[in-house]
Amino acid sequence: MMIPNISREDMVEVGKYFDQESVIWGERVGDEEDNKFIFEYIEGDKTIQKRDVVLFDEEVQSREDYYSQERQSAGRKFYIPFFDDEYEMEEGQVSEYDLPPLSEKQYNKNKDLIQEINRRIRFSLDGMRTEKSRWQHRQIARLRLRELKKKL
Repeated sequence: MMIPNISREDMVEVGKYFDQESVIWGERVGDEEDNKFIFEYIEGDKTIQKRDVVLFDEEVQSREDYYSQERQSAGRKFYIPFFDDEYEMEEGQVSEYDLPPLSEKQYNKNKDLIQEINRRIRFSLDGMRTEKSRWQHRQIARLRLRELKKKL
């Protein structure tokens, strides 16, 4: 099932709710000239692999399994080639949620900000909170992540 305009956090939560082994989430990246999607293969809340390609070729159209379809009966089939070395992403392609590894000094210098981000993420995943509250904490976490990236 595809869910348009769902956040990564909500997609992870939906996967957990329906006891899915994994979910795939995508986000649009780039500017208007270089507009594309990056898809993440997620187990639990950990990204296992990323891909920036979707295949629609004749081989995919003839598949009987391991594909998705735009519309259940008549839509075009497509396939995101996770676990296929031929489609490894180039080094350096990241989503807004990716951070470089932090040294102990960087962590200590930004400890309060990192703790706030983690707290906001926990709140955004808390199913006991209202949807609006979770949305608010996601947005603030996103702002704080940007702030942290600028400091690094």
